[in-house]
Order: sequence, then structure tokens, then C-alpha cells
Amino acid sequence: MSKLIIPEVVEPSIVIWHKTSKDIIFASNVFLSTLKGKKAKSTIKTYTAKMGVYQSFVRTFGVGNCPRSHLEAFTAHLSDQNLSANTVNLTYSVVRSLYKHLHKVGAYPVDYSVVLENKDTGNDAGHASLSKDQLYQINAQLKGDKSKTSTRNRVMFALLAKNGIRVSELAGATIENLKINAGRRVLYLIRKGHSEANNYVVLQEATYMMILDFVGGRTSGAIFLSSRTGEAMTGGDVSRIIKTIFRTNGIDDAKITAHSLRSTFSIFALEGGADLMALSHALNHKHLSTTQIYLKDYNRLRKPAEDAVQLDF
Repeated sequence: MSKLIIPEVVEPSIVIWHKTSKDIIFASNVFLSTLKGKKAKSTIKTYTAKMGVYQSFVRTFGVGNCPRSHLEAFTAHLSDQNLSANTVNLTYSVVRSLYKHLHKVGAYPVDYSVVLENKDTGNDAGHASLSKDQLYQINAQLKGDKSKTSTRNRVMFALLAKNGIRVSELAGATIENLKINAGRRVLYLIRKGHSEANNYVVLQEATYMMILDFVGGRTSGAIFLSSRTGEAMTGGDVSRIIKTIFRTNGIDDAKITAHSLRSTFSIFALEGGADLMALSHALNHKHLSTTQIYLKDYNRLRKPAEDAVQLDF
């Protein structure tokens, strides 16, 4: 087994890299092993896939003798691949986690994760929302769908639209985490944002019954299983399914994604009388300022100034 070498400091800002590519690949595999039991299987699957992209780069181009230059070369390499900003950012997120870990355990005196800066996805990306008419149209289409995936799609759509959970949280949801808390049906989730610890969303009774009908006799494991692997779906699987549902209903806009249902949930929660703090808890935001983004959208759309302009042309 290759041994993880702690680099020597040559100058205040320069560190000798691991001697071979095998060292950093070994270190990244050790890092992935630390995730077991801490993150959902679907999340580990995503981390492994994106770390594989980085490991492939290391095998092909080596590691050099300066971490900063090496990571800058990695960003240039990804830029040449014609990948979407979201795909690049997800890869950056995984590799950043590796370098934060290496800094934390003392492999580097500097946190080199800061070299990997997310690509801009557009100011409005992820915050477009759907109208109530569009939601009802989609629900009616799903209820009329006679395919074998119709129930699955209805449950996915209901959880995303009525609870505002993230796609990754939906993919990681398990049957055994359907619970009762203070007399309310809840679904505990491994959530990102304020905490990685288990958190829960409150389920409407109709949604809870849909889930039970969908899982049938299963009492444990992921709620949503991939038909290809038999394992928990990934966030990518869920995103593709929801995007297909949108397109089936004539909604084919790059800004309308599965995340749009989270934005839609937030706007309708505020419209229904939820206060900002309650919404922040439901969305699992660390800072109230993040939740206020949705309040800004809500206030902007509720009574737009443009509607007051009376011009007959």
C-alpha cells in the first residue's frame, strides 16, 4: 500500500507535492473510505464518480511539484471538456472536499481547496419557479399516465413540490426514515445546508399514503430504486426524470429544472402564510439571508409594477 507523504515546506507559499501520482490517488481513495456510514449511498456514488474524473487527470498528467499550479491545470482541463457549469461545479465540490480533508489531517499547511472556484451558472439559475396552473397540469398528466413508472413519478413530484427538498435528499430518502413526530407524519433526511445530521420534513397525509402505496411491502432501503442497478437512485437520475416530466408537459426551459420545484414550494409557502423562519427551517438553510432570496422573488411576482402600466397597445 502506498504511504501518504506529508509534503515538505520549501517556501512559505510552495509545498513539495507527493512523489508519485499513486500517492494522491491512494489519498483520495482513503478519503472516499471515510465517507462510508456518514453519507447516503447515492452521495458516495456521486463522490466516487467525480473523484474518478480527478484521478483520471492525475494518471494522465501527473502531479507536478506545486499543488496550486496542479489544481489550476485541472480547472483548465475541465474547461476544455465542454461540460456544463453544474457538472464542473459538482466535480470541484468533491475535489475541494479532498483538499480540505488533506489540510485538516496535516498533509498540507495550506488549504488548497480555495483554488477551485465554481463556474458561474447564471444569476437566475436554479431560482425560476412554476405557476400553480403548471403544477396542476403536471399532476393531472401524471395521474392519467398508465406507465409502470407513473406512481414513482407522482411521488417524486409531490415530495419536491410539497416539501421543497433537494434532489440529492430525495435520492437518499429511505423507507425506515418515515416516522411520526409529535403526531405528524415526517420523513427524516440526510440533508445538506445547515447540518449534515438527520433532519426531517413534515408530510401531508396524502403524500405519506402515496409513498406507502409506492413502496408496497418493502420496509427498508431507498424509497426510489434505479431500474438499472436495483440500488438507490442518484440525484442525476431524479433530475433527468423530472426534466422529462416537464418536457412532456410542454415546459422546456433551461432555467426550469428539478430545483425549480424547491423555489416553487418556497413561494407558495409564503403565499399560504408561512413565516420566513418556518420556511428557513423547512428548507434547512443555515442563514436566514438565504431564505430571503425566495421572499424577494415572492414580493417581486406578487404585485409587479408592470401590471400597473395601462397602455392600450
